[in-house]
Amino acid sequence: MEIEEEFSLTIPDIEAEKLESIGLLHEYLVKRLGPGASPDDVWARVKKILVERHKVDAQHVQPHMTFVRDLGFD
Repeated sequence: MEIEEEFSLTIPDIEAEKLESIGLLHEYLVKRLGPGASPDDVWARVKKILVERHKVDAQHVQPHMTFVRDLGFD
């Protein structure tokens, strides 16, 4: 997964299944990366991946947006 590569971590499948929205993914990453992680930096990096690599409209990169229902990921 590109997110794992970007942040140099592995997200266990059982955890990944719970990350249904962009906001949940963001919260998970900030928590996993620890106190040195800037929430704004994490958000910018997640948004960049979604926009540049997955061609998601930047306006749709909002915390409440779900990957499957709203963005069409499967």
